[in-house]
Order: sequence, then structure tokens, then C-alpha cells
Amino acid sequence: MPELFGINHLTLSTTDLDRLVTYYTRLLGAALAFERAATASDPRIAVVDVGGDDHLMIVETSTASTASTASTASTASTASTASTASTASTASTASTASTASTASTASTASTASTASTASTASTASTASTASTASTASTASTASTASTASTASTASTASTASTASTGLDPLGRAGWGLRVGSYAHLCEVRERLVAAGSPVGEIETLPTQWTMAARDPDGRPVDVRAHRPRVA
Repeated sequence: MPELFGINHLTLSTTDLDRLVTYYTRLLGAALAFERAATASDPRIAVVDVGGDDHLMIVETSTASTASTASTASTASTASTASTASTASTASTASTASTASTASTASTASTASTASTASTASTASTASTASTASTASTASTASTASTASTASTASTASTASTASTGLDPLGRAGWGLRVGSYAHLCEVRERLVAAGSPVGEIETLPTQWTMAARDPDGRPVDVRAHRPRVA
């Protein structure tokens, strides 16, 4: 049975392939192995040699489809909410009108005199006022509910966006690159600092020196150098 020789490549996706290739080659010291243009069936890719026969395959993708889907869902949700609020408002108005009509009929049937007619007119006027107030109140409530729903949706979207671009649960990258020495690690850090790219301090671990950086897409990556082994 053949034995494994290691990891052949790690694939990263990005919306800006040129920017990411520049970061890994000019700042971290990798070398561009080859690049392939996009075709009708395959995306544009670049393969970066990070040393030791190990490579990064960088695939250029688009997020337009995802954004369109989110927009469609948001529109459908808004339309559904508006429809529900409109239905509730209509039902409330009809119920209020029915109540006013019943009260007016009962009052008219109980007395036939002119005074009763005046009373009926007064009652109708009062009922009309109550109906108007009820309708306004219902509209206000629907408006408030709509505003609350919109705020809630915005808050949820904001939370999702924050979660999607945050660090992993341990606050560390899930993978890393290795350089040959501590001096080389310091050189890489100096390049990152000079370029204004996010990078942490160099930390000393039992067997390695390490620093945490972040590429232009916000992806965390560790860069490490092995410490000499003590016999």
C-alpha cells in the first residue's frame, strides 16, 4: 500500500485573486507556480508554491449570487409583513364598523321620538369618532410592528455579517505557514508592518516561534519558525 507524502495543496477562495496572490508572494515570500484564466466552466485560479513541495490553490469566486439571494429573501419578507399588516388593519376596521353599526341599530330600535333620533345621530357621530380613533390606533400599531420587524431583521443581518467575518472560536488560524528561522520570521513581520497589514507579536512556544497575521480577505493565518531542538 502506497504511503502518503504529506499535504499536496490547500485551497483558498477569494473575490480578488490578484490581491491575495500579491499578499502571499510579496509579503510572505511564496512564489507563483502558475495561473489559469477563467473558462466557461471553471473559475480563474492561481497556484502558489509555499516551499517543500507544498502549495496554495487560490480560486477566484463571486459573491453576487449570494447577495442577490439575500435581497430577494428580504424583499419577500417585507412584502409578506406588509400584506399581513394590511390584512390585520382591514379586519380590525371591519370589526370596528360592525360594532358601531350594531350599537346604532340598537339605539334606533329602542326609541322612535325626535330626541331619540338626535341621540342616534350623536351616537353615530361618537361611533364614527371611535371608529376613526380605532383605525388610527390600528395603523399606528401596524406601523410600530413593521418598524420593530425591520429593526429586528437589520439586527439579525448585522449579527450574521459579524459572525461570518470573525475569527475562529480559538482566536487562532486553523492553518499556518513555516519559514526557515527566527530571523526570517522577523523579516516577514517587518514587511507586513511596513505594508500596514494586520500582524501580531512573535510569541515563543515550546518548539516554535509564531505570529498571527491576517490576509486581505480577513482570513487568519499563522506564520511559524521551528526552534532548534535541545538534546
